[in-house]
Amino acid sequence: MIKQTIKDDSIVLLKTGKTERLVVLRNLLAEISNAEIELKHELTDAETVTLLRKQVKKLKDAALMFEEGGRDDLAEENKLEIEAISKYLPAEISDEELEKNVRIALEKLDPSIEGGRRIGAVIKELAGRDGVESSRISKMVLKLMAQ
Repeated sequence: MIKQTIKDDSIVLLKTGKTERLVVLRNLLAEISNAEIELKHELTDAETVTLLRKQVKKLKDAALMFEEGGRDDLAEENKLEIEAISKYLPAEISDEELEKNVRIALEKLDPSIEGGRRIGAVIKELAGRDGVESSRISKMVLKLMAQ
């Protein structure tokens, strides 16, 4: 499980004295624990990946705002956190593989479903699987629907 891997890595970091990354991992474990309390069950790996992706998105947005505000030091800090979290995310699939998966998902859908509901249905089916972000899925669905 991803959560256990994060715990194991945090122990190693604690023993080696790498406190910068340790803080990031402890924050991740706290986020996972909070989500488990809220959902009242232990997170699956898919749910953990979704949570990690949300954290990465928050950090990317914050880094962008810091850069715009001239706070390159804080932006760099966020980028290091993103790098640390990304280690626990699955590698993303190629555009060709994504297109193939989206085509299959679109073929399965009821033809009466239109527009945004089609996008939502495909995202629901594919998101979290194979390391695909929902924004990439959405763009691919729009591209294929326009053809």
